[in-house]
Amino acid sequence: RVSETLAGRIAIFELPGFMLAEYLHKNPSLVLIKCLKAKGIKDLNIQAKDLGSIAEFLTFIKKGSLPPAMLIEKEEMREVWFESYIQTYLERDLRELSQVASLMDFRRLMGMAALRTAQILNFSDLARDVGISVSTVRNYLNLLGSSYHLRFLPPFYAHLGKRLTKAPKLHFRDTGLALTLSGLSLDDRAFLSHPFFSALAETYLVEEIIKLVSLFEHKARLYYFRTHGGAEVDLVIEYGQRLLPIEIKTSTQLDQRKLAGLKQFLNDFKNRAPFGVVIYMGGKILELSHNIIAIPWKVCLVG
Repeated sequence: RVSETLAGRIAIFELPGFMLAEYLHKNPSLVLIKCLKAKGIKDLNIQAKDLGSIAEFLTFIKKGSLPPAMLIEKEEMREVWFESYIQTYLERDLRELSQVASLMDFRRLMGMAALRTAQILNFSDLARDVGISVSTVRNYLNLLGSSYHLRFLPPFYAHLGKRLTKAPKLHFRDTGLALTLSGLSLDDRAFLSHPFFSALAETYLVEEIIKLVSLFEHKARLYYFRTHGGAEVDLVIEYGQRLLPIEIKTSTQLDQRKLAGLKQFLNDFKNRAPFGVVIYMGGKILELSHNIIAIPWKVCLVG
């Protein structure tokens, strides 16, 4: 409620949640920054100290990145914190931020949106499932975006002759919050085989990579790529004329047949993208081909 805008007299910085490296008291990894600037895979010299495990990765997904939640060690207490955060955000902050006609509808929308994290945004489908109008869905999602709970990742397209998806991809900024809003209650073994784990894994890594890139190369831009034919790349980093496509996989073993979208992107943009990266849950750095390298998730995040 400051009366003066202070335009031209202040600098504004976005302060996200903890980076994983920050939480672990380690240096952030420079691996992806090196990939963004290297001419080819052979130029990379990746030193891997801690490859991480899928069980450890699941723990960090549950913690999210909001500092109070990350610092709570007991999972039950962390769940209480998230539920309390949602209630106070809904019942207090939102009433000051905007006119929300129905808190019940808004809570249901947040739950449905959480289940759609890492998916291309379709307002009509979301409105039908929640039982409210498309315009209300737009208003509520914009409110969640402006309050730093959602990210709308734009699509990448550069004058290709093929039809490309133009809608943004929806990502929750915090996976712990998204998991709480989803209402899913699964043990670790069941959760690892659930489709929602793959979606949260993509969301978590996208957010961590965005934090890394904004820290070291703030002029870089980030997108996703998808054609109407179904070829998709989870994340594309654009740095000047350079493109780095990144595919995210939640398996410990990689199937080359499931990298068709990445291969198509590298073929379509071979002058700008000399190679691509697959981030996965395995324990080895692998050269899958002359222009695709697979790197364990923790190597990409923690130095």
